Amino acid sequence: MGVFEIMAKAGPRAKLSAAEIEAQMPSHNPNAAVMLDRVLRRSLSSAGDDRRLQRLAPVAKYVLHYGIGDYEHAGLDSRFNEVLNTAMLSHNSIVMNRILDYYKGFEKIKQLVDVGGGCGKCGWKMFQKILNGDAILMKLILRNWDDEHCLSLLKNCYEAIPGNGKIIIIDSTTVVIPEATPATREASSIDIIMLMQLSGEKERTKQEYYGMALTAKNGFKGVNYESFVCNFYIMEFIK
Repeated sequence: MGVFEIMAKAGPRAKLSAAEIEAQMPSHNPNAAVMLDRVLRRSLSSAGDDRRLQRLAPVAKYVLHYGIGDYEHAGLDSRFNEVLNTAMLSHNSIVMNRILDYYKGFEKIKQLVDVGGGCGKCGWKMFQKILNGDAILMKLILRNWDDEHCLSLLKNCYEAIPGNGKIIIIDSTTVVIPEATPATREASSIDIIMLMQLSGEKERTKQEYYGMALTAKNGFKGVNYESFVCNFYIMEFIK
């Protein structure tokens, strides 16, 4: 509804009431100002003349980057880039240690290529070419791209592995019919966040991953769901 944008246009020190914000919104709901006030009172900035007034906090600049995703934003903002990489590294340390307790698919691999990771791993050039290896690892990568980009990436992966190679994908999945499980709730919540804030990014079902595997390049032989750890599936796309 453009609430943050309206507040930003008013200036960095401006304080607006819900009614003043609503007057600039494309809404015809007569109760919009009251509803907005109820939402914004959780983040009350100040009060005056018996009114709740709002102004943007410094953190709001991360919301006001129009039409760009986290990774594009990281390329423009060095501080955000550092925060993002630190968060991903911390998450990776916890999750990968748990995965190694259950998944044994790394044991016979001599050369593993980590695609799309930070800290110098094969990243932004992955849509052009991927380094050759016995296997390729992609953790939380496919969810960040639309179907067209995913198929392009999988095509490059297919060409980079030998005839007996595989792609190891670590990602969450959604379900066709909702289930009352923590994993399903988490995946659904993340999917809604990506829908609202990002472009093309989404969670996928097992069937959708299988469909991409068969479609990419000459088609992978199949998909093996090897383990389920920390609400993530460890999937193998077999060449």
